[in-house]
Amino acid sequence: MQTRGRLVILVLLSLILAPWIGAMNPIVDPEDSELADTFPELNEEQVDAILNAGARGVTSWIKQGTANPNAPNGPGDINSVWISDVINITNNGVIVTGSYRGDVMFDSGANPIEREQRTAFVAQLDQYGGWQWFVNTGQPSDSVGSAHIEQATMGPAGLWVCGWITDTITFGNLSVTTGGLYTDGFAALYNISISDWDVVTTWGGPNDDYANGCAATGEGSVYVVGSFRALAQFGPNQHQSEGGSDMYVLKVDQMGGISWAETWGGDYNDNLTAIALDDIENAYIVGYYQDNVVDWPSNHIVTAGRPYNGFVSKVNPAGSFIWSRDIAGGVNGQPAYATAVTFGNGDIYVGGDFEGSVDFRNGNSVSLSMLANTSAVNAYVASISTSGNWVWATRSSGEANSGQIINDLAVGPLGTIAVSGAFWDNNEFWTNSSFGTFLLVRAPGVEGFVAGLDSYGNWIWADGFGGEKDDISYGVAWLGLGRILTAGRHCVALEFGCGSSFGNVNKTTYSEAEGAGFVWAFEVDTDYDGVPDLDDNCPTVNNTDQADMDGDNLGDLCDSDADADNLDDYWDDCIGPTVNWNQSEWMNDRDGDGCKDSEEDDDDDGDGILDIVDDCDDFTTRHNWSSGLANDYDSDGCHDADEDLDDDSDSILDEFDSCPRIPYNRTWTSSPENDHDGDGCDNNDDDADDDNDGINDVDEDGDGLDQCPRGATGWTSVSSTDRDGDGCLDSSEDLDDDGDGVMDNFDDCKEGALNWNSQTETDRDGDGCRDNDEDDDDDGDGLMDSDDSCQAGDIGWTSNPNTDVDGDGCQDNSEDIDNDGDKVANDGDDCPSGVTGWESSPLLDADSDGCRDSDEDPDDDNDGWLDSQDLCPGTAQNVAVYDGGCSEEQGDDDGDGIRNNLDVCQDEAAVEGFDLNFDGCTDDIDEDGKTDDIDQCPDTPANETIDENGCGWVTQQDADGDGVLDIDDGCLGTSNQTIRDENPGYAFDSIFGCWAGDEDDDDDGYDNWLDICPNSNPEELIFEGGCNFEQEDEDGDGVPNGDDGCPETTTGANVNEKGCSASQLSAGSDEGGMSTGVLITVFLVVIILIVGGAVITVTVIKKRQETERDARQSIKRGDMPAPATEVAEETLVEEEDHNFEDDPNYKVDENGCEWWLDDDRKWWFRTPEMDDWMEHTGEQ
Repeated sequence: MQTRGRLVILVLLSLILAPWIGAMNPIVDPEDSELADTFPELNEEQVDAILNAGARGVTSWIKQGTANPNAPNGPGDINSVWISDVINITNNGVIVTGSYRGDVMFDSGANPIEREQRTAFVAQLDQYGGWQWFVNTGQPSDSVGSAHIEQATMGPAGLWVCGWITDTITFGNLSVTTGGLYTDGFAALYNISISDWDVVTTWGGPNDDYANGCAATGEGSVYVVGSFRALAQFGPNQHQSEGGSDMYVLKVDQMGGISWAETWGGDYNDNLTAIALDDIENAYIVGYYQDNVVDWPSNHIVTAGRPYNGFVSKVNPAGSFIWSRDIAGGVNGQPAYATAVTFGNGDIYVGGDFEGSVDFRNGNSVSLSMLANTSAVNAYVASISTSGNWVWATRSSGEANSGQIINDLAVGPLGTIAVSGAFWDNNEFWTNSSFGTFLLVRAPGVEGFVAGLDSYGNWIWADGFGGEKDDISYGVAWLGLGRILTAGRHCVALEFGCGSSFGNVNKTTYSEAEGAGFVWAFEVDTDYDGVPDLDDNCPTVNNTDQADMDGDNLGDLCDSDADADNLDDYWDDCIGPTVNWNQSEWMNDRDGDGCKDSEEDDDDDGDGILDIVDDCDDFTTRHNWSSGLANDYDSDGCHDADEDLDDDSDSILDEFDSCPRIPYNRTWTSSPENDHDGDGCDNNDDDADDDNDGINDVDEDGDGLDQCPRGATGWTSVSSTDRDGDGCLDSSEDLDDDGDGVMDNFDDCKEGALNWNSQTETDRDGDGCRDNDEDDDDDGDGLMDSDDSCQAGDIGWTSNPNTDVDGDGCQDNSEDIDNDGDKVANDGDDCPSGVTGWESSPLLDADSDGCRDSDEDPDDDNDGWLDSQDLCPGTAQNVAVYDGGCSEEQGDDDGDGIRNNLDVCQDEAAVEGFDLNFDGCTDDIDEDGKTDDIDQCPDTPANETIDENGCGWVTQQDADGDGVLDIDDGCLGTSNQTIRDENPGYAFDSIFGCWAGDEDDDDDGYDNWLDICPNSNPEELIFEGGCNFEQEDEDGDGVPNGDDGCPETTTGANVNEKGCSASQLSAGSDEGGMSTGVLITVFLVVIILIVGGAVITVTVIKKRQETERDARQSIKRGDMPAPATEVAEETLVEEEDHNFEDDPNYKVDENGCEWWLDDDRKWWFRTPEMDDWMEHTGEQ
């Protein structure tokens, strides 16, 4: 933990001109060993009792390093000792580290050589405070260097220490140097067994660099953390800080080599302050940074520290960062620092301080938050899991302008977390601070403290130390169970010596200004009973008398089995006086209550009935039950369910008693007056069925159920004896067997339905038969309900033609609103009592007047014209009619057979066969503006521009007339049908519209159907008709030039297979002519001349042919724009020079809009107003 610029540091900084680091504790893991093995003198109860033990106490010993009072130079301000760390090693050995200068001495120990410069030292004491050895650094005579050991850590290779040096310093026979009066960090390995240094290594540059903390690994190496400035050398590598001081973590092997180093920082001063390792040697480092840090290892993201944020990072043994969590200061610019870290209980504990507020963050989220006292600096301790999840956080508190800081943490064998540091406030008479409920009130100035928390973050103790001026604890460690070690400085910043109190011991020093170093060991007295915890048989409970009734060395107040009867006191009803007996033996304690039956227990079977009045109290009876009305009705100590034969003591054995244990009456005798059915239940309060007929006397609401509650006995209500279940015997007691309210002698259904009552709503005619399921003539009108339209109608009448014309069961003069049943109400029926057996409908009664048109109504449509005179008998109601009884809408003006009211085109008859929807208009199904009778494409897609025939320009054109629409045609410009018919040897693809005759198989520029020589070589000269020279027959003798031995045969001459006539053959053999040799010579000369000239000619002609062929093929492909070809020129003209009229893919519609189909089957258009083509997408 590095000293920082806050109140206490401002006091010290004027006297101490070195930014040095406080020590960290050794790592203690309570899971590494079982307490019972480590501390065999403790039983399990004592281990549990000491779990939260802490320093409140009894000083074991105190040692200090101080100015020599007899120094020749006087105490002075240079004779001082700094102790910065304390750790516990094997066999409870105590290691302390630090530095001294001047003439100093250690209590009953070393009196090292006097040095003007600060000199580092490390020393060991035994667990009782006796000095074992002391070793310090040296320096050559020409060196003015100084050194300080900040921290120590024990590993398998030995004792590692780390700190800082200046100039040249020796560690035994090993010498290191900084090269100047600036500080470098170092790590050194001390071999205790041979009392010598094995290794020392340094790092740094020409600025001040520090090692603040170190932790040894199981492999013998050591991790070191600290800070550096500007350019620094770490082993073979140089590192440059980003600005101010930057952080580093490195690993030194046991040979002194730096295995790896990681550095990072920002533009300001950033610092790593402490390090701790977990069980598998992952490192956890803490520190603080300002503003934004550049290139945080592993690209971890942390919030900007303004001015400072603390943090904790996890680093694996290879030096890779696993995670980082920042501890952000207040939003108003207050800082937060992390200064201490340790591992224990499976978690990481981080200590530091903050102002204003602090957020414990995980990336962008805040896991925990705390507020500080107003205008105060508060110390905090936080727990974080090894996976990086914050668990809890707690803080100290103080008055305004007060402060508390934490310098070290240590986890004890039982998981308690010890904390050391300092506190101060702005009061000139005292200094106080609180740690949970523990208030420390000390002398003014800076005071040291040691406090403890349980593993859940609760403060469980706190103690202070110090004297007249500033006192600070830097290191804290556990010395076994219940003992604490803390180390630091006291009496700092005075111009004279002073004294300080450590528990109940005072210590005086002669050191001035820089003060004296101390290491303080104290035993815990958690309960303030004056007995140290290790000697206290009840360490967490104040028991001055140390009472222990069973003599097991565990005080009764914290002994879970104080009388040693093998039953936990929580369950023990008799904690003494009998002790040391085995309660688990059943004969000793039959009811298991912890009271010995023979000496302590007056209720051996534990039933709540004292043995002297218990009728069932021997080894054979029930045990461990509680007598009460529910299980021992007569309280005789006999369990009713299996021991008592007469539970209610009414002299009637339970097997014959229907109410053996009713808890209302235990003092009555059964008689006919109070027990009508003689079942042993009192009629007045016990018996729910007095006559025992199976029907309860009343229901849950107290309403009567049994209509004969104390009637006949000896029978049971069932359907055959009590049809309506009313508790009255049908054969002798019940006058209404079915309970419908109609006496049996008037009931037509006396054995009918049950659970109903005859009323008008349920029994219309009151005949005792329920209408909805028993009565087939509910109103008794002589008409069955199935035929009765008024089933619940008038009663007291009979349906006949005089009273009910339509025979529907409804009385005409009172019930029936449609007497003749024609579905026309009487008040609107012109024939109310007319023909029956029909219903009025438009078909049978056009004017709905209730008179059947066929035989009752003389004017069916009610238009005033008798049916015999009406030309339009179906005229709608209430419309004007003209002569003949017809309305205007019943006419047909255009004579197309569609009445005017249905004819959309009344003045023009539709073309016959083209009015499929019968709306009187000629159809235009595709709605393109062309009626179907003249539309050659009646199914044109919507919104498509059409031609004069009604066909769409995009989807319904067939420019080449091959029967395949252009939109589907893969070969636009296919030869016409006449050409295809004249050349039947070429196949036509009617799906894609392609004809093989239009192809050019030999690629000579001539379509197959025009190609006289279909197998010509396109690389040679092509003549008219698509032939090479060898394929032509210039002399017309039927033999191609390539095979013709006589190329100039006379027309009409007979030739042989070589193309030579008889005369040509004879001329070649004439003796009077030239000799064969001469002819050959002449021929060769001619051939050379011809070939020479031909090469030039062929080259020119072939170039022209290639150009012509490319042009033909380009036009055939329909390229857009298609390049025109000029035979006389070898260049292509621009698009606007192309003659689109010859392009089969080019069209112009009636609006002057140009259309062109490209090779990808996409349509393009260009209106007269447009300068360029635009793709047609089908959208308007």
